[in-house]
Amino acid sequence: MIAAPLTLELELDAGQLGLLTSLLSHLRGSADTSRHPSRSVWSAADPECAAGCCCGRRRIVCYIRQFAGRALLGLGVAASLTAGLKALVLWFPKDRLPFLNGLMVMLGAMGAVTATSPAQLLLAWVGWRTLFALFAVVTAGCSAMIYLLVPESASARSVMRGTALDSLKKIYTDPHFWRLAPLSATSIGTAWALQGLWAAQWFTDVEGLDRTALVQHLFVMAVALSLGALLLGVLADQLRRCGIGTEALLAVVGLVFIAVQVAIILRWPLSSYFLWAAVAAVGAATVLQLCYPG
Repeated sequence: MIAAPLTLELELDAGQLGLLTSLLSHLRGSADTSRHPSRSVWSAADPECAAGCCCGRRRIVCYIRQFAGRALLGLGVAASLTAGLKALVLWFPKDRLPFLNGLMVMLGAMGAVTATSPAQLLLAWVGWRTLFALFAVVTAGCSAMIYLLVPESASARSVMRGTALDSLKKIYTDPHFWRLAPLSATSIGTAWALQGLWAAQWFTDVEGLDRTALVQHLFVMAVALSLGALLLGVLADQLRRCGIGTEALLAVVGLVFIAVQVAIILRWPLSSYFLWAAVAAVGAATVLQLCYPG
């Protein structure tokens, strides 16, 4: 929703805008949460998000400041996500994780819903700088609530200790990681990139949609992402009970994603709402990789 005003006011080209959008460090967040209690990481990560929002509050004259603000947002979001997933591992039985992961990602993806029509209304009312300031205040409030109200699980005492390098070494030497990484990067990563940055450009430049139709398409994609997370979590839960691992379902999702991209490129006579909703739903397949191996 703010790509156009950012590009205009801050004089960004497509490459700079794409770089700012890509600054997410989920791997670093995973390393941190493996060594510290999830509540501590959660309450520490949210202020990073708030600080990142504040960097967008003033008129930014230096691209480095924009870069730093987005990096803080990425780091905070990454740590928040992984801390939440780790909390599920500590608090709930392992056989319920596929469903619970799907439920959590679904709730998180509802933020993408608010970033469409609701954000459009707020942008017209207060502008993007005030909107970022509002995000900073709300995020800081969430951080305080987590730190003050959320208890630590007894299982948190057994968290792994060591350096971040030890955690990264464990990740990069894990064969399951290398089985997942290529498919995750090419499918899930691409789906998030398309939804988060390039879908809006496609709708305006290629499809020729007006602002109202653009917002409607992005809203449908956000809903598809949220519902897709829950549905994939439920489906993975049921398939595991039948002895079918989540890696098989993840492979099917990847094949469907390829077919959908081909349909979009070749302009097949299918509803653009359906095709782009499918693209967004593939982004929810992160639920499956979190449950791997099956």
